[in-house]
Amino acid sequence: MDQAVRAATDRQVVWMQWGFRQTAPSAGQASSLLINLRAETALEHPNFRRLLEAHRCLILADGFYEWEKIGSGSLPYFVHRWDDRPFGMAGLWRPPDLAQPWLLPECVVLTTPANALLRPIHDRMPALLLPEDYALWLDPEQQDAQKLGQALQPYPDELLEAYPVSQRINSADYDQPDCLQPQNRPRQRRLFEEEEE
Repeated sequence: MDQAVRAATDRQVVWMQWGFRQTAPSAGQASSLLINLRAETALEHPNFRRLLEAHRCLILADGFYEWEKIGSGSLPYFVHRWDDRPFGMAGLWRPPDLAQPWLLPECVVLTTPANALLRPIHDRMPALLLPEDYALWLDPEQQDAQKLGQALQPYPDELLEAYPVSQRINSADYDQPDCLQPQNRPRQRRLFEEEEE
């Protein structure tokens, strides 16, 4: 069997815990979670570089939320492909500690600089991969950081749409369909922001 075909047939969809535990909690201390990681850090930092070489994954989604900071608060936006198709975010994963094999594997989302669409909202965005880069990203034989880095680019803005949504999304206890409903809220302009032509 061709090596690329074998690698593709070995792929599986699995549940993972979002976030790398940073510290083992002691009595009365909660462990912190690293949920996002800059792609630049993954490519350069030795600890993450090892994960980049051996433990890459796609985190499947059909959209994500991003918050625009306005004064002391923030306003949420829903970001998705304009055609509503799902996409794969570049992620890294690691298996559970051998002492706790009952735990789920952990994963983090890699981020890139924001594209032109999202830059007015936030300076970073998830590293959304183009479908033609999925095979490269999931190929266990591929360890060339330069080639992998080429796939970790800001997603083309013309493929995405971002619109404001209700601030009810800010509550982790609120999980209803209306969190996706567009809100008629003009975007707050920032001081010194250039006018669009």
